[in-house]
Amino acid sequence: MTTQDPFANNKVLLDLVRASGLTLIEVLARFNARQARLIAMRTLKSYLAREGAKTRARCPDTVLAHMLKVITRHERRASANDLPPSKNEI
Repeated sequence: MTTQDPFANNKVLLDLVRASGLTLIEVLARFNARQARLIAMRTLKSYLAREGAKTRARCPDTVLAHMLKVITRHERRASANDLPPSKNEI
C-alpha cells in the first residue's frame, strides 16, 4: 500500500509560483481577483512554507487548480505581448 505525500500540492504550487516570475503580492492579487472566498497572504505563505515549518499547511486541490489557471493566463498574456508587431501595426 502506497501513501501519497499530503504536501504534494504544496510542492506543485511552489514550482508554479517560482516559474511564473511574479512576486507573492502579484500572485495573491491575481488569485483573489473575482473570487468569492479570498485567501490571505499568510495562508499563501503557509502553503509555500518549507518542509518542517510549524506554519506549513496543506494546499487544497481547489486552490492549486485555480492557481494553475491564474498563472497560465498570466503566461499566455505575457507571451502574446512578446509577439512581433503585425504588418498592419507598423
